[in-house]
Amino acid sequence: MIKFLKKLPLVYDFEVKNHTIFILRGEMLSRSVLIYDALFNERVLIENIVIPSFRVISDSLSVYSKGKAFEFLKESNFEKPNVFVNFFPKYKNKNTLIGDFREEDNRYLQSKNIDNGEIFWTLPISSTIFLIDTQIYLVKFTENLQKREIVVFDFQTGLPLWNYTLPEVEYSQGSNYPPAVSKGIVNILGVYRGIVWIINDIGHLIGLDSETGKCNYHLKTPVNIPTEWGNWEVFVYAKKSYIDTEKGIIFGLDHVYYWECDLNNPTESYLLYDISETSKEHSIVPDLKGNWLGDEIFFGQNSFAQDPSFAGIFNRQTRQITWTSRELGDEGVFKGINKIEYQASRLYVLDKASTLHIFEKA
Repeated sequence: MIKFLKKLPLVYDFEVKNHTIFILRGEMLSRSVLIYDALFNERVLIENIVIPSFRVISDSLSVYSKGKAFEFLKESNFEKPNVFVNFFPKYKNKNTLIGDFREEDNRYLQSKNIDNGEIFWTLPISSTIFLIDTQIYLVKFTENLQKREIVVFDFQTGLPLWNYTLPEVEYSQGSNYPPAVSKGIVNILGVYRGIVWIINDIGHLIGLDSETGKCNYHLKTPVNIPTEWGNWEVFVYAKKSYIDTEKGIIFGLDHVYYWECDLNNPTESYLLYDISETSKEHSIVPDLKGNWLGDEIFFGQNSFAQDPSFAGIFNRQTRQITWTSRELGDEGVFKGINKIEYQASRLYVLDKASTLHIFEKA
């Protein structure tokens, strides 16, 4: 059972840690960061900042604006923040803080000691950053802004370990479309049993040896795609995949398809399922990626800002939609959806009218 709890207005973005909600509110040139506890008591952390970014790291919140970052720590009740100049903290690991360091027009990834500020290493970057286990993955931009290469560095030393570049190969899109060539890496899902799994922009699942970067697997499509698709080597739905590193499964949900790949036998177990019947039964199409917990995927049906949109839950064991926000009546109808999160038995839906809707799952 899911019940409505609260609406918070004028929300530009939000992050959740357990039952603590961090809110970015206001216009682009004058925004504030607020915190709400489990009972929705409100406190302003910082006001009137220009075009800020914010990020929850472990038990802290980092807010970056115009060359300064403010780190609010849970242990100090999010008061008296640490202040960094030209450094935006993004990751923590024991006594190490990693973040963006900016100097004039240059951008770097920098690692420093949390206690004394000693700099461990600095890397020039023009890329998207992923941090997984003890390795840093930089997905680099090329001259034409494609992201075709991963360069991997050791977390402790900042030394390069290996790199991988997507092959420039044409892949069939059936008889009605020209062949496709992958132009970039869109996500690094995670590592399972020594294989780091990445996804490119045409939906290929690629498994690389996490020690050497050798390509061990290149899965183009599920093995059971419908025969009427013809010779199809592109599966863009897979860009919305998740990884369950406990069970060793890559899975995903988009429109009328659900897919799963058992990473213990990836070449034969990559399967596609048609969920159009359960989608019709509940009058909802899962086209907005949320997050997942256990066997449940939390998703949205997205529409234009003034059209009704809905949230839903999909069970990946039964491969059925088990709930939609339609059941809540007017409280479950949204003016478009920008973001969905589920954490600590609470569902958060940020609509396109900048209202955050909060529900609780019994």
